Amino acid sequence: MTLVNGRWGSGYSLPATSRPLKSHTGTDTFAGTTIGVEWEWNHNPDTSKYSVNNGLTLNTVSVTGDLYAARNTITHRILGPTSSGTIVMDYSSMKDGDRAGFALLRDTSAYIGVQRNGDTFRISMWSGLTMTSAWKTSNAGSEVAGATISGGKIWLRINANINPGTGRQGRFYYSTNGNSFTQLGSLTMNADWPFFMGYRYAIFNHATKSLGGSVRVSSFTVDAPGLTTEKSSYGDTGGNPTTTLRTTTSAGGVASTTRAATTTSASGNTGGTVPQYGQCGGSGCKFSFLWII
Repeated sequence: MTLVNGRWGSGYSLPATSRPLKSHTGTDTFAGTTIGVEWEWNHNPDTSKYSVNNGLTLNTVSVTGDLYAARNTITHRILGPTSSGTIVMDYSSMKDGDRAGFALLRDTSAYIGVQRNGDTFRISMWSGLTMTSAWKTSNAGSEVAGATISGGKIWLRINANINPGTGRQGRFYYSTNGNSFTQLGSLTMNADWPFFMGYRYAIFNHATKSLGGSVRVSSFTVDAPGLTTEKSSYGDTGGNPTTTLRTTTSAGGVASTTRAATTTSASGNTGGTVPQYGQCGGSGCKFSFLWII
C-alpha cells in the first residue's frame, strides 16, 4: 500500500483495467457454463450436483425435510426498497418426495415450490421456517396453501418489501403460463438486527425420500421500482411487473392476480434508473459475505 506522509492518500490510480459492472436488475439466463459472481451458496456446494449450460440444473444433494439443512441452495441478494424476483423452472425430472422452488431465506423464512408426491405434482407455499440465534433449525415449517399442477414448467415469483421497519411483507406467487399469477401466501419479514445479512432470494432442490431428481431453472429476473419503459411480453425470461398486481379472491380463498401495466428499463429490463439499495438486517449495514454452515 502506498502511503502519503505515513497516511492514506487522497486518491489512488485504478490498479487494473476497468470494466462495466453487470446491473443488479434484469434477467440471468445462466448463459455459458459458469454461475455469475453475484450468486452465493448457503453451504459449501457439491459441485458434482449442479451444472450450468444456458440454464441452471440443480440435482438433489440432501435427503431432508429441512430447507436449512439442504445443501446446494443458491442465493441472490435482494434489491430494495422493494423488489420482485421470478424464476422459470422445469420440474418434470423431479423424483417422488422431492421439493424444489423459490424462497425468502433468513432466520425466519418461507418458500413457494413444487412437491412431487408419487405421480402428482403440487404447488405449495410453506411458512414458519425458523432458526435459533445459533443458526440451528427450530422449526422446519409447514404448508399453508397449495394446489395440484401439471405441465412440467412453472413461474415462481416473490415480491419483497424491505423498507426499514417492522411488519414488511414478502408475497409469493406462481403461474403456469407466465402471464397470470396466483398468490398463495405471504411472510411477515423479520427485521431483527442480529441476522444482519438480511433476506436473500434462494433457489433450492432437495429430496425427502431418495436422491436422483433434478430441476432446471432457465432464468432468474429481478425488477425494482423506478423502471419506466414499457415492454409488451416477457416470454420465457420470466420478467416481473413493477406495478401493483390486481388481486381477486376465489371462492376457495386463494388470491388470483393479473398483471397491470408492466415496465422494464430502456435497455429491456437490464438496469434500474433510480437509487436502490440492498438489504441487511441492521441500520447502516453495508456488509455482504458468503453464508457457510
